[in-house]
Amino acid sequence: MTKNSVVWAALLVIITVTVIVYSNYFTEVKRVPEQYDTEKEKLVCWIYTDGWSDLLAAYQNTHAGVELDVRVFPSYKELYTELLAALSIQTAPQIVELDSSYGLSELVSMNALAPVSGSALLPGEIMPAAAKPFTYGERLWAVPAGVSVPVMFYNKNLMKWTGVDKAIDFSSLEELGSKTKAWKADLTARKSAGWEQALVMDDSKPFILLNLWEQSRQSGLPGNQRLERLLRVWSGLVFDSKAMKPLRSQLAPSDFISGKTLFYMTNSNMIPWLDHYIAGKFEYDMLPAPLAGGNVLLPHISSFGIVAGEKAGSAAEDVVNYLASSEAQAKVLEATGYLPVRNQTIEAISRNYALNRKYGVLLGAAGTLESLKPSADAGLRWEQITQILNHLEMEQEADFRAYAAQLLPYMP
Repeated sequence: MTKNSVVWAALLVIITVTVIVYSNYFTEVKRVPEQYDTEKEKLVCWIYTDGWSDLLAAYQNTHAGVELDVRVFPSYKELYTELLAALSIQTAPQIVELDSSYGLSELVSMNALAPVSGSALLPGEIMPAAAKPFTYGERLWAVPAGVSVPVMFYNKNLMKWTGVDKAIDFSSLEELGSKTKAWKADLTARKSAGWEQALVMDDSKPFILLNLWEQSRQSGLPGNQRLERLLRVWSGLVFDSKAMKPLRSQLAPSDFISGKTLFYMTNSNMIPWLDHYIAGKFEYDMLPAPLAGGNVLLPHISSFGIVAGEKAGSAAEDVVNYLASSEAQAKVLEATGYLPVRNQTIEAISRNYALNRKYGVLLGAAGTLESLKPSADAGLRWEQITQILNHLEMEQEADFRAYAAQLLPYMP
């Protein structure tokens, strides 16, 4: 063998060994060096408020190292039900939008949530009412991002049929029922077109009743009498004034946007949804919900929690903190219909004439909010209120005392 042949043989052996060694190495680690630069942190986020999608997309655009998979649920109830199922088979998302209505204490008891760390938004920087429903065992378990309050939308075009040219604030549901009953009678006498129903409420009915319950404290009556009175008022909307048709909750949004309804009582975060679907078909505006006075409103609060587990890490925390940041909070109101949770952001919006004019009802409510603490029976409370209100809308001769006694143990 010549000297050149020996050299080429040695080089061939070195190249072969190198290829084998590196092949085994990259097979073991499942990737090659170039992949380190392009691999992203993949996070799954479940939400029930569609407006958060735009803000999450804005985060995605400026964070190339993170890939967000956002799934939107039709309601919090559906999200929460599927979350419990996903937790049981270890397929839960890393980030989840939580509702202040119920569920937090159960998730904490299941060790399903990671507590908010010190690097998250400090509770002192936000409205106290926003953090309270997510504070359990003296720890914060989700970062609040938006607040909504009960409001009443109305169709300006239909209002003209009543002869009332400007918005009317009602002091109570009884007043709303009696006035709309008189308007309807007048329209019938004049043989004028009117509306199919004066009032609709959606699945936020328990939220409305809880607010009415809170306002009723000023009466000084015992709890059973207060609750019985509220249930009678609810029944009266269907059977006395006939302002509301029974069991229309599922159809309430479509009834309003199709121009069949004069008033629509719901959460204020429905504003973007109405803007999108009404889209100039008619003029509508917003009034405070007629909750019979009082200086306290129970808000509905959207927050973001991190599901416990190794997959979440600092990337999930960074996403959650972004939604509560000054940058994102400045866009929350118009994107989601929620009030920002940061006091400074609310003050800045209040100084904006155009925004103040459109969202004045919400901005005016910001200083009247008082939240409920999380409790293990909050979910049962929501279900019980829903069931009893549905019964009242179907039973003209209801046993109000019995229903009040059934519901009272669940009331805060």
